[in-house]
Amino acid sequence: MIYTIVKNLAWLVSKLFVRHLSIEGLNYVPKKGAVLLAINHPNSFFDAILVASHLNRPVESLARGDVFRKKWASFLLRQIRIHPIHRLSEGKEHLSENEATFNTCIEIFKQGGVVLIFSEGKCDNQTELLPLRKGTARLVHRAWKENIDLEIVPIGLTYNSFSEFGKVVEVKMTETITKPSFDNVLNGSEGIFLRSFNDRLANELRKLIKPITDAQPKKAIWLFLYFIHFPLIKLLEPIVKKIAAQTFYDSVLFGGLVFTIVPYWCLIWKILSIKMVPTLCLYFCSQTTF
Repeated sequence: MIYTIVKNLAWLVSKLFVRHLSIEGLNYVPKKGAVLLAINHPNSFFDAILVASHLNRPVESLARGDVFRKKWASFLLRQIRIHPIHRLSEGKEHLSENEATFNTCIEIFKQGGVVLIFSEGKCDNQTELLPLRKGTARLVHRAWKENIDLEIVPIGLTYNSFSEFGKVVEVKMTETITKPSFDNVLNGSEGIFLRSFNDRLANELRKLIKPITDAQPKKAIWLFLYFIHFPLIKLLEPIVKKIAAQTFYDSVLFGGLVFTIVPYWCLIWKILSIKMVPTLCLYFCSQTTF
């Protein structure tokens, strides 16, 4: 239930946060069956939020493990179907915990679910594809070795800015990568499979990541939404700048909007209602015959 509420709120807030969103290739995401969404990672958690909130299927996401160290954060993230994946930079002692996350992913695939993974393994607000880590290929290798009919959807994300409010974002998807195209290397050396798969995935992602050159105009409906929410945005921006590093700025600001926008709407409604009461009283009095 929490996932559904947050997903719907995220979809609504994205209409304010992003002034122009282009999504190409949604038809490539299978409507049923096990799917792995393999995505580049230019803009922290917002990448996963943006993709997951615009898909009709529930999405389980993998995120950097260090953000799960606080109990409240771990509880909240798991409620919205985000699971930890640890990197070597977070300490060798945590790498063994990745096995539990991979086991969870395999169970999700067996039930015909969708998992989202960032194949670069890191985020630096980059505009070009970074070298791919082995995590995606290892997960695919294990699933296919267990005869799970898993399809991989390469997804490329491109932003015109990582700090501008009302950004332009392009999301491009291409046809799925399936097991038959790797039958010749699947039963051989795991290392050869990992390199072969990463080469194929990297080539597909590079085709999808293109600089945004078209300056999209600010439409009237977006300008209206921005005007209505301007006080809330300006209240959150300095707070986010103090608590979040540049790489996480968009994600934290977006999260702040998701969790404060409903109270903000209630406040606006209350203010408008109070101001409207005298007007309504005068109107009804003028219509009444004593």
